[in-house]
Amino acid sequence: MPRRRCDWVRAGVLENLSYDPYWARHQSREPLPGASNTILEGGEGALEDLIAATERGVLVTSLWYVRSVDPRTLLHTGLTRDGVFWIEDGKIAWPVNNFRWNESPVRVLKNVVGLSRPVRVATRGGGASDDLVPALAVSSFGFTSVSEAV
Repeated sequence: MPRRRCDWVRAGVLENLSYDPYWARHQSREPLPGASNTILEGGEGALEDLIAATERGVLVTSLWYVRSVDPRTLLHTGLTRDGVFWIEDGKIAWPVNNFRWNESPVRVLKNVVGLSRPVRVATRGGGASDDLVPALAVSSFGFTSVSEAV
């Protein structure tokens, strides 16, 4: 199916869902493929501003090996990768081990306390990306264990 511009969420309200042709027929809807990119509005500052506003926290620069666990709740699992750091008194203090995590993007977005301005992010392979997203400061995130992944 061809992809087209589609607003999935606007002003915090869900506007569209993906429907494959089979399910669209059963729901009397038009088929709508999943998103091919992500564009999120953000705030005004930079990542450095979010770090400076953090008393104690973890800076995660990349998520890796992301897999769906429960499609109903959008629960996902994965690992942090390529740079995880402890923040203390608004400064990056030291690197920390990678973590395994279980989290839903719905829950993450409910816990947002700060956003940077959106920036284009690179894909894992370093190629061009169609994703334009802000850095997020969240009040909690579901880290489940330490991982020795490098």
